[in-house]
Amino acid sequence: MWTAFFNLNLTVKFFSAKNLWVTTLGISVFLTFLCFRPLNSRVYRIIAADGLGYYSYLPARFIYHDEGLNFKWFNDVFNRNYDNHLFDQPTGNFMVPFHGKTINKYYPGQSLLQMPFFFISHAAAQTFNWPADGFSFPYQVGMGVAAIFYVLLGLFFCRRLLMSLFKDSFISALTPLLIFFGTNLFTFTVYSGCYSHAYSFCFITLAFYSAWLFFNRPNKLFYFFLTALFSIIVLTIRPLNAVLLAGLLYFCKPFSIKSFLPTSKDLWKSVGLLSCIGCVLFYSLHIIYKQTGSFLINTYIGEKFYFDDWSHVVDNFFGFQYGMLWYTPLILLCFVSVFAVRNHPKLLFLLLPLLFLILLYSFWWYWNIVARVIVDCSVILALLLAHTFIYFKHHKKTFRIAMFLALVSVPFFQLKAFQLRQHIVDNNYTFDKYYFKYFFTLKQVFVFPVNPNTIVEKQGYFNDFESQVGSQATTVQKFEGRQAAILNNENEYACTQTFPVPGFFGEKGFKKIKASFWIRAGQDMNNVTLVFTFSRRDTTLAYLPFYMTDNLRHGKWDYREYGIDLPENIKPGDQFGVYFWNPSHKKEAYIDNFKIEFLLTDGSDEVTLK
Repeated sequence: MWTAFFNLNLTVKFFSAKNLWVTTLGISVFLTFLCFRPLNSRVYRIIAADGLGYYSYLPARFIYHDEGLNFKWFNDVFNRNYDNHLFDQPTGNFMVPFHGKTINKYYPGQSLLQMPFFFISHAAAQTFNWPADGFSFPYQVGMGVAAIFYVLLGLFFCRRLLMSLFKDSFISALTPLLIFFGTNLFTFTVYSGCYSHAYSFCFITLAFYSAWLFFNRPNKLFYFFLTALFSIIVLTIRPLNAVLLAGLLYFCKPFSIKSFLPTSKDLWKSVGLLSCIGCVLFYSLHIIYKQTGSFLINTYIGEKFYFDDWSHVVDNFFGFQYGMLWYTPLILLCFVSVFAVRNHPKLLFLLLPLLFLILLYSFWWYWNIVARVIVDCSVILALLLAHTFIYFKHHKKTFRIAMFLALVSVPFFQLKAFQLRQHIVDNNYTFDKYYFKYFFTLKQVFVFPVNPNTIVEKQGYFNDFESQVGSQATTVQKFEGRQAAILNNENEYACTQTFPVPGFFGEKGFKKIKASFWIRAGQDMNNVTLVFTFSRRDTTLAYLPFYMTDNLRHGKWDYREYGIDLPENIKPGDQFGVYFWNPSHKKEAYIDNFKIEFLLTDGSDEVTLK
């Protein structure tokens, strides 16, 4: 009987409102990760991009015994596990020149947090005969689970912090869910978890919660060191997040110096925390010093802020490339809390660091990174959003409007996040007409967007094949007019044309070549290639194919755009050639309204190292 009662009691506790919230959130996040995130794709790995730099300290130390952190082993291991080569050498993902040598530019604090999951993954790889090389399947999954663990930890304490401040269980439970599912915290947990942002969110949240405990609980010495520990971890992950730690002042209250006097129990706890702080600092500073010879150094060599360019400040709020209004409107709703500043002036300690961080990164060369780094601020967003709800709570109509807008922003964000992942919209080159044209589109599109407002000069050539004679034209299928070009067993090549690279490509700006056309593939035709070539006299300078293999629409006309930025070795007067190729020499495909455009743009929408 007592056993039955005990089991029943556990069941009741498990399904209590508090635990049900945690359980439901955890299950939903893991199911999303398992169902929608490719786990074993060589192209779409979890440890990727910036994550390679943050993570690689672990295999360097514990697998390859790379004491000098030269990462000479990395290229070979990367080539065995990855197919997406974005750099000439894979180490280009994170290694930069520094005083005559190369170093890992990413700070090491995140790798310390990933360490337990790395050891579990390493043991799993050895047990189940996966390559124990640091980047095979068990390590990829392990780092994905690590990001989910830390985000769930952050969300749990975010809810506790809101409940401690506002004493409203509904708003305290709903707000973290809205922040997670309605902002890029979702993306950088489920899809890009090896970046630093999920980890920064977790420990900024823990620093905020421990600061609240410091000002509201008696054993202040312990909570002081706890806040210090979490804050130092934040700095070892991404030092610029020191700006956000100014938000700790939001919790400030008068306190007595006597309240710092610890009991013997608290004293030993504080000594333990001091030891943890020492370990964190030693781990990070030791790695930084070993690479650079200094403890305090900016490792982002050559990446500058341009404080004279204010244009991207507006873009990050209202621009179509990655502006909050068009992708994460929930963030703008958080700023409505500014109306509560009169009654709660301490809100400025949250609003000002957030605005300063947005402003600061808007001046950086990679200015639309704001959409990512604002993930680190998610606990601040949660506090501001909760303030918005509390402010309107006693005005039922306004409160319902605010709640409705917050709830609608979640599917809105998820739609745009899906489109970005599927490359339906482009976070670098989207402009107003392009954004609205594909607003509800869910299927793959093939567009090479160029904002017409950025075009300085252009030159175009159009061919509707109406005057084409011979076997390369047909009247059997056409998009419009009388006839179209055809690829089949008789025509291996079609639409072959040659143009001189225009003289205005010698001027300052960004040079682009864009091809647009309509194509209709016959049944079973899945092997059409569009080819760009560049030559000088009789020498081929570049060969750039665009493969249309598994994505052709059969039996329907489909609009396509493909384009490139002009290769650096191409000069005005060189020859540009273009043609369609049917390497299988069989089946049919039809091309109509083929257009080539040479475009010189002012670069105002480019994200590139100047």
